Amino acid sequence: RKYSKKTERVKKTNQMVIVCMSIIKGFLLLGFITQILLGKQGAEFIGIPAVLLGLGLIADWVLYIRDHSSVILKNVILYGFLLVYAILNFMNGSQFVILYIIPPLFCCMLYYHKQFNASIVIIATAILVIRAIKDIITVGNVNQSEFMMIVILWQCCFFSGQQGFSNNLIMMQYIR
Repeated sequence: RKYSKKTERVKKTNQMVIVCMSIIKGFLLLGFITQILLGKQGAEFIGIPAVLLGLGLIADWVLYIRDHSSVILKNVILYGFLLVYAILNFMNGSQFVILYIIPPLFCCMLYYHKQFNASIVIIATAILVIRAIKDIITVGNVNQSEFMMIVILWQCCFFSGQQGFSNNLIMMQYIR
């Protein structure tokens, strides 16, 4: 009965999402800092995403500490991550960069908000399509992994929409 109220469900979801995304952002930030300290090739370009990721992590926690049931927290956490994701994809990130979107997709599904999930998928797809077009122009071909990620993104969108719909039906039956 504790989670029958929307604020309690949002509070618990926010808790799970902030922990998950903090781990992901923390590992990425640690990797960026390591690259900068070791002076790896391209380290000078990593500074911008590192700063944005660090500021996003701080903003996430400030919002969460202020209000555990904040409805805007999901926007700050996930759209902030998408900004860093876009920068990394547009600055010739490795092929593994396209995979960074998978954990945030699972996190956004926890909210069971169809429009929010669709917006994350549409933005991530646009980022990957732009990356693919850039690759066609600069390299002359598209990597198969980019195409497959676009397919996976749209499958996630469909799944989250169906899952949200079925959960709403269950909740309505529970309430009656």
